[in-house]
Amino acid sequence: MKFWVTFCLILWGVFAFAKNTPPPQIRYLTTEIQKGEGTYALLRRYKLLDWSCSLEQFHKINKLKSGDHLSLGKKYNLPIEIKKFDGNSIRTSLDIKDYQLAKEIDIFNQNLVDQSLKKAMYQKDKELWVPIPIFHCKASVALTKNTSNPKSMPASKEPDSTQLVADEKLAPENTAITSITKTSIADKKLDSNDPEAKATKVSNTVMNVSLFGSRYSNFEVKSEALKDQIFYIVPGHGGPDPAPS
Repeated sequence: MKFWVTFCLILWGVFAFAKNTPPPQIRYLTTEIQKGEGTYALLRRYKLLDWSCSLEQFHKINKLKSGDHLSLGKKYNLPIEIKKFDGNSIRTSLDIKDYQLAKEIDIFNQNLVDQSLKKAMYQKDKELWVPIPIFHCKASVALTKNTSNPKSMPASKEPDSTQLVADEKLAPENTAITSITKTSIADKKLDSNDPEAKATKVSNTVMNVSLFGSRYSNFEVKSEALKDQIFYIVPGHGGPDPAPS
């Protein structure tokens, strides 16, 4: 009987201790905004706009509301967690099995080093910068290493036709995108006096959008990297109002 009482007391103590143990603190990367910089510009600078929920994560960890202005000279937490690199691999350091996820984190770190936002790669400084949104939402575009060479972009198969989600609501009379035709620009008669015509590159895929006017209704489709993505245009310069001089 005494044994069971002791055992129960020990078991209760273990559960009570585990319940009252605070969760491990997340070590966020902190930074200050630059002059004229707002939330979107800050997240863009740290390559965080590749994920749709980065803005929500930024507001949450800084206890901000949507529309709150950022202040110069104040430090803000970025949705980037600094983790210790174990010297072996990203997957063993983060206890994950997804190779593609580890590869995206590797590319993320490389891009920040290339932009001089991180001093060295994790293999050297043993600090792995992990974008928190990568675990909560899909990337809007596939992460790739920074490059200024457009030829490095993988070729995509061009479609015969396309339809935008908002076409029916915004253009019931087909005033937006009317068609995509596989017609070579070289087959069309272009005005030789039109500088735009001379600068146009020959392509096998042309999109006709009457919304742009007759002069710019036909234009070349060069890539589908942003296909099916939705973008919102927010007016304003994106930063705090400059002080009057």
